[in-house]
Amino acid sequence: MHQTSITLNDVTINLEYEKLVPPHSPEKFEELKQSIKENGLYEDIIINTENEVLDGHHRLRACKEVGVIPRFQVKFFDSKDKEMLYVMETNLYRRQLSVFQEIELRNEITKLKNRQGFRSDLTSSQNRLEVPIGTARKIAIEMPNAGRTLIAQALYVIDHAPEEIKEDARKGTNKGGISIWNAYKQTKQLTEAPQTPPILPEGVYSVIYADPPWTYTHSFLAGSPNTHYPTMETDKICELKVPSHKDAVLFLWVTNPLLEDGLQVMQSWGFDYKTNIVWVKDRPGTGHYVRGQHELLLIGTKGNIGTPPTEARVSSVIQIPKTEHSHKPEEVYGIIEAMYNGPYLELFATQKRENWKSWGNEV
Repeated sequence: MHQTSITLNDVTINLEYEKLVPPHSPEKFEELKQSIKENGLYEDIIINTENEVLDGHHRLRACKEVGVIPRFQVKFFDSKDKEMLYVMETNLYRRQLSVFQEIELRNEITKLKNRQGFRSDLTSSQNRLEVPIGTARKIAIEMPNAGRTLIAQALYVIDHAPEEIKEDARKGTNKGGISIWNAYKQTKQLTEAPQTPPILPEGVYSVIYADPPWTYTHSFLAGSPNTHYPTMETDKICELKVPSHKDAVLFLWVTNPLLEDGLQVMQSWGFDYKTNIVWVKDRPGTGHYVRGQHELLLIGTKGNIGTPPTEARVSSVIQIPKTEHSHKPEEVYGIIEAMYNGPYLELFATQKRENWKSWGNEV
């Protein structure tokens, strides 16, 4: 029913309901304000018997800003759960949601209906993505274009991800966020990452070879390391007590965006930068300014390690096809072994190699 006696001062915002309403972009909100200013308010603002807004949060704010007195319509519900269900379903069918936001809202609707005793003949066993199959199936029926695997990935993010990953997923790739797949991969890496790194090996080593799991500020590109393995902040990499000999050489992989970080790590480990080798790949990857097709192997020394023999001094550019993500050319081991005698230590190794000490989570 309409209530003409209710004023703007009488109406309040329920924060629990408001957080269910995806915010308009500044442009879309300005369009709404202009429309209300020129044409008036087409639709009533829905409130409950306690004068809390159920539907029309954006319209209410727009009316206040342009000085239009809105109309209110009061709805009565015999339970708070049914009132909440109305708020969620109204937002579901009226808002421009990203795929993740829609899955998130449908998941809440499913949980609310289950609390109300709605029967379901769907199984509740777990699938390989560790989310209830029943929920994923139910949402997949309502969102046939999304696909059950994508929905299950989104549900995993909803249950396990920190808020910043969820917020990026809500934006979606069209608004500077990340895809559901990337959010899922990042969440899995966080939840499955070892709580403590392995202990560094004893002894000292004259040749150090390292490919750190760098953390990138922008993690939404498809090739971002954040979606493939647990990463480390640069300051944490700097803190490693590398067991290097007083006379040693360091070969340190770094990508172009993190060149300064690489030099910082090299200095923190006690090495002075000398030169680098450029690995040129057979095809470009991702990038914000240019699509990266090469990586840098920084070379630094400490003490009196000396320079390699003339015959072992390779070209500063090596051209080798790339293989799987982050895997560095096998040929580099041979280059290093020809340049310097060991003992050899590889940090952040993904495999073991004869005559080398390998250290890293994956070995």
